[in-house]
Amino acid sequence: MANPKDIDWLRKGHEKWNDRRNEKPSWIPDLSDIDISLCLEEITDSGKPDLCGYNLSKCNLKDSTLSSVDLSGADLSGADLTNCELWKAQFPLVNDQSLTSKNVELKECEWIGNIKDLLSYVEKLNEYYEVGKTSDSPMIFFRGESRKYCCLRPSVMRPKSKEQYPLRERESDLLMELIRRRPEDFMDESTALGQLMIAQHYRLPTRLLDVSQNPLVSLFHACEKDNKHDKLDAQLHVLVMPRSMVKPYTSHTVSVIANFTKLKRGEQNLLLTKTKEYTKGQFDCPPSSSQTPLRTSEYRSAMARLVQYIRLEHSSFEERIDPRDFFKVFVVQPQQSIERIRAQSGAFLLSAFHEQLDEADVGKINCDVPIYHQYTFKIPYKLKKRIRKQLSTLNITEETMYPGLEKAAKAVKRQYGR
Repeated sequence: MANPKDIDWLRKGHEKWNDRRNEKPSWIPDLSDIDISLCLEEITDSGKPDLCGYNLSKCNLKDSTLSSVDLSGADLSGADLTNCELWKAQFPLVNDQSLTSKNVELKECEWIGNIKDLLSYVEKLNEYYEVGKTSDSPMIFFRGESRKYCCLRPSVMRPKSKEQYPLRERESDLLMELIRRRPEDFMDESTALGQLMIAQHYRLPTRLLDVSQNPLVSLFHACEKDNKHDKLDAQLHVLVMPRSMVKPYTSHTVSVIANFTKLKRGEQNLLLTKTKEYTKGQFDCPPSSSQTPLRTSEYRSAMARLVQYIRLEHSSFEERIDPRDFFKVFVVQPQQSIERIRAQSGAFLLSAFHEQLDEADVGKINCDVPIYHQYTFKIPYKLKKRIRKQLSTLNITEETMYPGLEKAAKAVKRQYGR
């Protein structure tokens, strides 16, 4: 519970608060489990709670309510925001690990005409970002697409038509219905991430976006024989990721975001502070009341439901959910249990908040978010066939990328002219 003396100091304003923190560096304020927004409304002329400029580093804010509080100029580094309610709050996202600026000598939308072009670009990026030089150096991931799309969107987030996103609204229902129909296929998989991987493997739309650590695998996907897109230019994305954004499949952060997908759309919006206006009227947070006490109850109910899902796979989970993680984008390195993932050096982009995963779109939300760098290369459709032949000499073929009896039989028939 919050220390009453710390609350008194909070009410004296940011100048006296910061002076006190500078004078006593060992002072770690305890503002846990209180409605800070109500405390601040009593001392602001506008009636709007404001913590702008406060040094809140390392503060204990666990289980506190910060509804509608302006935190945009506050220092939250190292603060404990476990289960903190941030409904309509404006707050900075800690930049866990920044990248250098984009000074690498690559033109926007370079063209790739062969394998050598791609490897040359990758070599430049490895050298510039010093990939592999230290334990915390960035990692590079790739995604190939057989045609040019307007943005990087996971399949469940893609529109059916302009401003119509029917699958996004029913995201949790899609997965649950598939598990209900085919329980035997999910019998040995109890984690939300594992269930999403199985669903994605069988082409159910999910919020996982496939990437690879192997540039040639992504080049194969970009040039893959596809009658529908064979006469369209392809593209290949290169994503340079801070190490802090790359998580193993065992990470509790990954478990939080993966289980987030099982919540109803209204519950998701509530935890993400997405209003009806933000979602253009399509998805409101039920119920529609804007009263703070009611919102607090709804918020905690949604958070409790999320924790309940997480504990199904981590029984000892201690409710340590940092709401800032909802607003980040992670690369998940999955368990190599699916043969195709193993063959393709596969990984996934995963985010709770972001529905478009391009660098520019993620950066619009908050300039302090741990951001990655993105480079996009075009591949002329007339060169796809030639590149496929080059990849074949390196044994990167449909058979090796999609291992299994069906593809092997298809390759044998092709070999014998059928």
